[in-house]
This record gives sequence, structure tokens and C-alpha cells, in this order.
Amino acid sequence: MVSGRDNDLDKEYSLVVGKLWNSFHEKEHVKPIFQQTLDNYSLEYIDLYLIHFPMATPKKEFNLVKAPLQDTWRELEDLVDAGLIRNIGISNFNVQSTLDLLTYARIPPSVLEIEHHPYLQQRRLVNWAQLQDIKTFGKLDEASSNCKHCYKTQVNVGQVLLAWAVNYDVIVIPKTVKIERMKTNLDIHNIKLDDQDLKSIPKLEANARFNDFFENTYGFDFPVFA
Repeated sequence: MVSGRDNDLDKEYSLVVGKLWNSFHEKEHVKPIFQQTLDNYSLEYIDLYLIHFPMATPKKEFNLVKAPLQDTWRELEDLVDAGLIRNIGISNFNVQSTLDLLTYARIPPSVLEIEHHPYLQQRRLVNWAQLQDIKTFGKLDEASSNCKHCYKTQVNVGQVLLAWAVNYDVIVIPKTVKIERMKTNLDIHNIKLDDQDLKSIPKLEANARFNDFFENTYGFDFPVFA
């Protein structure tokens, strides 16, 4: 759940985000597992629901399952029609898989979540998605915490990285349980990056992907990002 405060309206707001895991892509699994999410959190609807990865796998083995994404997407569209999901989106999709989805989607994805930090900026993908009216969620990987090049006086690295992402209209969901860090995260709109920042940070691009999930974590050799 993402929460914050609208300073103009002086009210709190929240955005509940859920994800469909790879082992539930088959059409008969989509609606039951989504209902389980609603029941677990005692919700009437979810604001945003994402397909986590663009492939289907069994529950216990990391092999591919013949579950067409088109069937998966149709089930999610039904849930939107039923008022149980406000927006549907995708995560870890590249241009090719996103473009294929757009050919049959009756309700296009509103969001694309990707790994996004100075070492993996994916500018062409971000720009292309925005041209398709798809908002980009940027995942600032833990590796970015070592981005000491982004240091500015009286501003921590996290604030600089958040301000950098927002500068390109990339939405970032920070993860922290520390109250002080939450406050500094919400203060990023008061941080203005200068021309030197906007020239130096792009130079950190190294095509360094830290979320090559299956290969690094489960030994599943599938080039999802190729």
C-alpha cells in the first residue's frame, strides 16, 4: 500500500497495489487468487493490480507453463469490469512483450514497473512507455544505496535519486519503516537538481541489472530481459 498526504486538500490518501505471481497466470487461477488478496486485506477493490513477470511457471518448479498472457489479461479485464480493480498494469515487461499485449488489450495497461536507477536507466523504454500513455513505476534497487556519486550537501542519496526519477516523470515507491526517512522522501519536491546533476547522473549508466530474478535467485535460466 502506498500512502501520503495531499497538501492542497489537506487529506490523507492511499493506493493499494497488488501483483499476480507467475504460478497463477492460467485463466482458472487468476480470479480466485485475486479474491484471496481481497479477502486477506478485507478490501472491496484494489487500486492497481500488476502482472509480476511476463511468463507463467508452475507452483513448485521453475519451468514454463503454456498459459497465454492474452488469457491472463482477459481475466484481469473482467475484474476491472466488475469494479474489483481500478487499474491493471505490468511489471518487468520489455518493449516486445508490452507491444504484443497492446495488440489485444481491450483495457491497456496503465502502469509498467521496471528496475530503474542510475546504473540501469532504461531511458528508451521509459520514453516509449510514456508515449503509449503508460506510467512508469521505477524500482530503485538496493544497489542505488551505494550511489555515492549522487551526494549533495544537506541532501541524502535517496532524496537525490527520488528527485532524479521524478524529474523524468517516473513514479517511485520508496520502501522504509523509518518515520524520518518517510519525511525526507516526501520532501523531494523541494529538491531541485541543477544542470550539473542532470548531466552527471546519466553518465553512471552501466546497464547493470540487479533484478535478474530467476537466474540469480532460483537458478532458472530464462532471459526475460533479453
